[in-house]
Amino acid sequence: MILLFSACVLLAKVSSATPLFAVKTVVIDAGHGGKDPGAIGLNKTQEKDVALAVALDLGKRIKETYPDVKVIYTRSTDVFIPLVERANIANKSKADLFISIHCNSATNRTATGSSTYVLGLHKTEDNLEVAKRENAVIELEDNVDKNYDFNPNTPEGHIIMSMKQNAFLDQSIDIAARIETELSGATQNTHKSRGVKQAGFFVLYKTSMPSLLAEIGFISNPTEEKYLASKAGQNEIATGIFNAFVSYKSAIEKGAKPIASTETVAKSDDIKDTAASKIPEANTPPKKAKNIDDAETKATESKPIVTKEEVAKSKANTSNGTITKPTEVKAATSNGSNVKSQTKQTNSTSNGTSNVQSEYVFFVQLLASAKPLSAYPKLKEVFVNIEVEKLPNGVNRFMAGKFSSYKDAEKLLPKAVANGYPDAFIIAYKKGVRLNVNETKALK
Repeated sequence: MILLFSACVLLAKVSSATPLFAVKTVVIDAGHGGKDPGAIGLNKTQEKDVALAVALDLGKRIKETYPDVKVIYTRSTDVFIPLVERANIANKSKADLFISIHCNSATNRTATGSSTYVLGLHKTEDNLEVAKRENAVIELEDNVDKNYDFNPNTPEGHIIMSMKQNAFLDQSIDIAARIETELSGATQNTHKSRGVKQAGFFVLYKTSMPSLLAEIGFISNPTEEKYLASKAGQNEIATGIFNAFVSYKSAIEKGAKPIASTETVAKSDDIKDTAASKIPEANTPPKKAKNIDDAETKATESKPIVTKEEVAKSKANTSNGTITKPTEVKAATSNGSNVKSQTKQTNSTSNGTSNVQSEYVFFVQLLASAKPLSAYPKLKEVFVNIEVEKLPNGVNRFMAGKFSSYKDAEKLLPKAVANGYPDAFIIAYKKGVRLNVNETKALK
């Protein structure tokens, strides 16, 4: 009996420590390769070589620190891989995260610093030019007409990609901002953060998981080229991206700590003032975050850590918050945002609402978008009750229903899927405070 009790206690501990969502598979994509050198610096440093070195270094760190995480490379040698195949590798492996590594280039040779991109509408000409350059590789591919239903290197193609409703935008923004925070802190000699940006990259368009493309520095800048080509520079950059991965993983898994811990000291005769970079404590949030342009996405869960202005100095994580009942009264949410009911509530569970007296309230999140509710008249036509949650970065979360149990909320999911919201999911609030997906699923 004592043994049975001990076993039950052990099982309970294991179950409580095991997150319902975890980063189990990561695909690391070294940009370009083979016959495609990518951008080339004045000293003939090729983007494909820098990207591969950083990708392999990053993957090694993840493998050593998280033996249970599967790391997949789109390429581990100097070979040419079509853009569509890179995305296919990520999708077939059912990856939980896709990281594409590149070097930036500009006609202005004084341009410096890193930018991390997520899929979306490019609001600036610079963002468009970066996307066009990275997408231009399809001109070297065979069977272009077969592999691509549109040309991603045309203005029309960029519009199609950038307007895609990305189901994983929140998560992509989250880790992208963490990367920019880490790189701006770890790479102190020449690097600066240019922020998290959006543009229509084909490799991001085709992936079905949180995805980002990191432009780790300007190979067109002679000083930065030297840094990118050096072992010390590559070491620092890989360390920064890895630290962001650790922070992101621990955040979404609610405190999952690395099995091993390492410390890397970058030393080089040609790089001055390089500092030791340590893996951060689990649950350590980014020191700061930078914003992206307006975005639209299907139902997304993880909390954006960006602020309203791209160069804002605000901190990444905001206070706990609340969601109001369906009235015109506003209240702070978990992201410092406001929630306001847009329609009246009824008592019909099948139509999307039920009498709610429990301390838990359940909703079905349909999508998130920078657009207002008026841009989606179908929502009010199909669903009885719609709640709108305003996030600090200008994105609105649209949620349907108001239920007292997870089981009741589940009944609305088929209707959401049938009406064009296949990524809809259930989210709960406890006494007005939004829970994460894992906490919500635990209430089944």
